[in-house]
Amino acid sequence: MPVDVFLADKGFDSEKNHERAEKCGARFIAPLRANTTKVMRTMGVHRKKLRREFPQKEYNQRSIIESIFSSIKRRFGSLVYAKKFKSQKNEILFRVLAYNLDKLVNAKSIYFLQSLEGIKIYIHSTNLE
Repeated sequence: MPVDVFLADKGFDSEKNHERAEKCGARFIAPLRANTTKVMRTMGVHRKKLRREFPQKEYNQRSIIESIFSSIKRRFGSLVYAKKFKSQKNEILFRVLAYNLDKLVNAKSIYFLQSLEGIKIYIHSTNLE
């Protein structure tokens, strides 16, 4: 699946990163490091364009993925034990899969409990002593 947008923090703000993203057919969104509000003082075509119209709503999506990364690290550990790149990639992918399955199972159980909330269950037995 191709990447449409790269979201990064201020540390990755450079014209070179914008150009690399454009070669991949994507946009690069990172807040500008310089605190100046003047567009004419901003260096680079892509950075000037970003200065004029910064997509704040789209950039705020970055906080969602950062919190998911943090959650995965807390639940499944932050160390990667594999030595080879392919094994490292598989280890990380399985952690993400485990996270997604955990979310799916917990969401289904909560939904199941919420659906049982309004139902009264009557047990009828003649052999109660």
